[in-house]
Amino acid sequence: MASSPPSPQEAGLGHSTPLVTIPHGHGSGSGIRTAQQRFAAEVAAAAAATTTTSTTTTSATTTVTDNHPLAFTAEETMDVELSDRSSSAAVYANVAVTPWTTTSTNTLPTLALPTPPTTTILSTAPSPANKSLEALTDNFLAGPSARIDQGQKPLLSPPPFFPLQQQQQQPSDLLEHLRALVERRAWNDVSQVATQLLQSASSPYTLLYTALLHTDNSNNNNNNSGLSLDTHCDDLVEILTIQCHAWMQRKQYVHLGLELDRWGFLHHHNNGNTINNCPVWIPWSLHTLAAAALEYTAAPDAPVQAVDALCAIRASLVLLQQQQQQDNGGAALAFHTELSQVEHALSNTLVRQKKWRSALQSLERMLDFVPAQCEAQVQVQANNRKTRAAATVAETAAETVTVLQAAYRCEILSRQGRILLQVGAVQEAGQVFEQAKVLWNDQNAVHVNLVPQAWPGYDAVQIVPAQLHSNEGLYSFACGKYNEASEFFRKGVEAIKAVGAMTCAYRTSDWVGPGVAVGTEFRHALYSETVNNIALCAIYTCRLHEAVYLMECLVRENPAAFLTERVAYNLCTLYELGYDTAASARKKRVLQIVAKRFFLHDIGPESFRIS
Repeated sequence: MASSPPSPQEAGLGHSTPLVTIPHGHGSGSGIRTAQQRFAAEVAAAAAATTTTSTTTTSATTTVTDNHPLAFTAEETMDVELSDRSSSAAVYANVAVTPWTTTSTNTLPTLALPTPPTTTILSTAPSPANKSLEALTDNFLAGPSARIDQGQKPLLSPPPFFPLQQQQQQPSDLLEHLRALVERRAWNDVSQVATQLLQSASSPYTLLYTALLHTDNSNNNNNNSGLSLDTHCDDLVEILTIQCHAWMQRKQYVHLGLELDRWGFLHHHNNGNTINNCPVWIPWSLHTLAAAALEYTAAPDAPVQAVDALCAIRASLVLLQQQQQQDNGGAALAFHTELSQVEHALSNTLVRQKKWRSALQSLERMLDFVPAQCEAQVQVQANNRKTRAAATVAETAAETVTVLQAAYRCEILSRQGRILLQVGAVQEAGQVFEQAKVLWNDQNAVHVNLVPQAWPGYDAVQIVPAQLHSNEGLYSFACGKYNEASEFFRKGVEAIKAVGAMTCAYRTSDWVGPGVAVGTEFRHALYSETVNNIALCAIYTCRLHEAVYLMECLVRENPAAFLTERVAYNLCTLYELGYDTAASARKKRVLQIVAKRFFLHDIGPESFRIS
């Protein structure tokens, strides 16, 4: 499988840490090598115990994140992720790297991990001749899941979504339509609507977009159509950002490269002379996104170009900050948010390129930005009336800043530990994970109110307990203690559920980013990855039927939230291990129809392993 496109988090604006995988045969950790050597024999035994007739080994991808936390990848077997927190975009990732936004307080029921049935669920019995694939898909979606356990109806199809009529296609309606499509992951439609907004003669963004492409020095007063630049500029940046992500998610890298070439105002096109050649309303986040996206273009030295472009942006920001300090007598606007976004994107890019030492250094530099970012985030939250009314903790701003700093330091330490696991430094990773645990325990000893529910709007604080459990699970897995790892991951699931409802609603700040660059993993993504890791532990302990059951229940819970490219690939691999050729092919087709029914355009046919 090719490298997965980055999510908004990985780019430096998301709410998650880059997800790190542990490649098979990579590094020198004896514990990891032992686990890998045992995998083939254990899977073969599990497959034989469940009437396996075909076992196909394939090369698994090694992704950095995915928008999705920690991940272990057993190459030549499955693409799996041991999760905790990560980012998946090639452009935005975690800790002090993403703009902060208040988490939705939706009151949907919390997800419960279903209990596997006592009977073997794998079967090679042929499908009834009178059932179509659509009927089999309905039966699949109506099967056991946390929804059924909670008394809800099975989710057989996505909520109704009606296309806009011609008379409704006003710019504001189309932009909301675009956001709704992103939320659904309908990236083909996202690309079409974004193109319409940018190129349609009736769109108010067309003239501004054209001027941006063909004017050497656009500025805030460049208004040829009576547009309100205060509103349209921000919208245009959001549309451009979403369009780039659509191309990356659909793996249309040629279109992506052509568009980046057209954006002559970008930092990497002007030898760093961004101030004089770029409109002041273009945020640094768009430069960062474009620089990180260079890795996915067709240029022969694309990875090197991406790293060089990100380093150049970092150097320009540092220089700009120094100049302002001189001009203002030492008082300058802080560029901590922008610098942290760049370091975040850079660390993800370096991890994908397996430049581990440089990635660790980027994360270390991010620690320097945490204090100022936390102070800015607390100020933003204090100005939010809803958050101020709902908050039941943090009697003083100083207390909140202290707790928030600890949460983000735990995040960065966790990411560093995952990188160490990836290179086989198991004991060193365990030490780093222990530092994060001690840091948070010290906060718990001082602040008695560090329960997730007591920190509405502070995703970083809410997610720390689950993250620490995931760290312990990763370490135990690397040491070959699979049952112990499974228990830690299950504790992580419970910690995620304790926070409350999980939603994957669209938030502009996750894609464009406000003025505060601190964030955490999306809880619905973390939940998916953690369950995936539990299934992986089940495979390593010869419980193939339980692994299939867990993965299928995860998909049934909410395909739009949990059926990702990695989950589809892993589940289809399990089908090959646990079923005969005909039954395996039928189940793969059913899973493919689920993805089509829910408009999941970012899952390619290769994820279903259908030849």
